[in-house]
Amino acid sequence: MPWPAALLTLAIMKKRVAAALILLVALLCLYRGADLLVQNGNTTAKTTKHPTSSSPIPDGVTDSPHLPTKASNRPPTSGIHATHSPERLKEFFLPEVTIDGLPLKAALTKLLAAYQDVCRESGEVPLHLTFIVPPEATRPLTAKTGIRNLDSSIHLLAAIAGLKVSRSGSEYTFTAPEETGEIVKRGLQVPPDFFSRESSAEAGPFAEPAVIPEGMSFSDYLATLGTKEAHIATGAPNQLAPADYFASKGITLDPSTSFSLSGSTLQFTTTSAADQIAIEGLIDATLSNPPLQHKMETRLINIPAGMDWTPPDLSQLDDTGAAQMMRQLSQLKGVDLMSTPAITARVGEDAKVEIIHEILVPSPTAPGGFETQPSGLIVDFRAAPYGFGHHVDLNYSERIAEGESGTATAKVTERTAIADSSFSSDGNAQMHIQTHPDGTRSVVLVTPTLIDATGRPLHPKE
Repeated sequence: MPWPAALLTLAIMKKRVAAALILLVALLCLYRGADLLVQNGNTTAKTTKHPTSSSPIPDGVTDSPHLPTKASNRPPTSGIHATHSPERLKEFFLPEVTIDGLPLKAALTKLLAAYQDVCRESGEVPLHLTFIVPPEATRPLTAKTGIRNLDSSIHLLAAIAGLKVSRSGSEYTFTAPEETGEIVKRGLQVPPDFFSRESSAEAGPFAEPAVIPEGMSFSDYLATLGTKEAHIATGAPNQLAPADYFASKGITLDPSTSFSLSGSTLQFTTTSAADQIAIEGLIDATLSNPPLQHKMETRLINIPAGMDWTPPDLSQLDDTGAAQMMRQLSQLKGVDLMSTPAITARVGEDAKVEIIHEILVPSPTAPGGFETQPSGLIVDFRAAPYGFGHHVDLNYSERIAEGESGTATAKVTERTAIADSSFSSDGNAQMHIQTHPDGTRSVVLVTPTLIDATGRPLHPKE
């Protein structure tokens, strides 16, 4: 090969080798960069972290560390909007939450988790709530919130902590009052029975009566109770001194704080700004969470065997859907429709509807004797406010009498037994269906409505 051609070929080969070396180095750098990125993944995550419903409050505002909740490990939900506004938190009810020796931030975390749980069960998308808490709010809190709305629960915790609280949008800010040592005298209006009642809104939903342990005398049993519980156990008026009442709610007041109660006016004197905030806050939180009742309406439907009827593909029906279904069924031959009288019940109170008559049947324990048993329809309820609706325990029984009353052939058999514990939207009908061995079907529609003490719906229809 001529020298010029050889030199040209050599130059081309050198360029190709150089290009290959450059490409190899670039690939090596990319590989090392990815390795470093993995090693420093935590640092990178801190600079790209997306907020969640419990996202940390910006640094430098107050001591507001991340509140870890069940939502903390969920993917960002920036594209999902809450199904209710912050203003409606005064209507969103939670079950009782027990705060046992937790500082305020941890107590709020527990409250937030309960809110998210209720949202999940009731089909709501929760708000992205944040809390700004002062760094000195580390005192352990002990309280039971009772059944109350979320906004009232937050204000209750603030009162127990001796802090002011305000809301702006979905952000709650807690602030400590300035302690000046000055004597403060205040007069507050409270219901005449404020210190003598356990509001149904604050009581647990399914509280059981106290049982004296076997072998313990009644006086010894009373000694194990607090002042309020002892009043209840002895049947005495549940009247507490104001200081004892606040102590029963988890608020420890300064010894210098004093009270006088005249009718519906509570006067208190204190040099503690925290006590003033706690007293006023607890009263406000209680009065802003008035007792509620449940109005329960029940409709019963018996559908004969072989009827070509398909129930709506919904567990709950609004007024329009329920009325339309009842209208359609009323036009079918052989369908029995019946509405029971509406009843009202306080929170956690057992309620019963009975359409029965009693018959005499042979006694299983007294040979030759008889006892009475009910036959007919029995509906048992127990309900508590839950989210924007109700948590309802339902037991429905249809008992059929056979034979002649007072004879050896008389007996009562249970044809239908429906038991359910579920969430019901306020004012919507919850549908329960049981199919019997003979092909007939029993349908129970239960419509619960939250009403106030005057009987007005809490959520009036527009």
